[in-house]
Amino acid sequence: MNVARVKLILATALEADLIAEPPLLNALGRELLFAGRTTEAIARFDQIERMMKERKVDPRSRPAVELRMQQAIAHLRRAEEENCILHHNPQSCLFPIEGTGVHLERRGAIAAAAILKSLFDDDPANLQARWLLNIAHMTLGNYPAGVPP
Repeated sequence: MNVARVKLILATALEADLIAEPPLLNALGRELLFAGRTTEAIARFDQIERMMKERKVDPRSRPAVELRMQQAIAHLRRAEEENCILHHNPQSCLFPIEGTGVHLERRGAIAAAAILKSLFDDDPANLQARWLLNIAHMTLGNYPAGVPP
C-alpha cells in the first residue's frame, strides 16, 4: 500500500505543481519510509528541513519538531536495516540492546542521537525524544553512561 501511496502522492503533486510544498514532501517522506525506501525518505525530510530553514520556521514549532522526529525515526530505521538485517546475529534487535546486538554500522544511530538530543535539549518534557535517545545510545553501545543527563 505504501508504494502505491508514493506513486499517488507524486502523481498528484506533479499534476498540481505542488511537489515542493512541505506538507506533500512530508507525506511522501513518511510513505517512502513505510515502504522501506529509507534513504529516499531521509532525503525528502532533509529537503523539508532546508526549506524550513530558508523560510525561517521556528525550530521549536510543532511542524519543525514533528519533522525532526521523523528524521530521527528514519535514521533509526537505517540503523536497523544496516545492523539487525544486514549484520544479523543471535542478539540482533533484542531489547535491551547489548553484546553483539550493538550496532557495527553507526551512521544511522549517530544521526538519530544528534537529532533526538537537540529535540530533548529544546524540550526536556518530550518523552518520545527521551525514550528514543536512550535506544539510540543502546544501539551505539554507550548506554547508560553515554546518555546525556
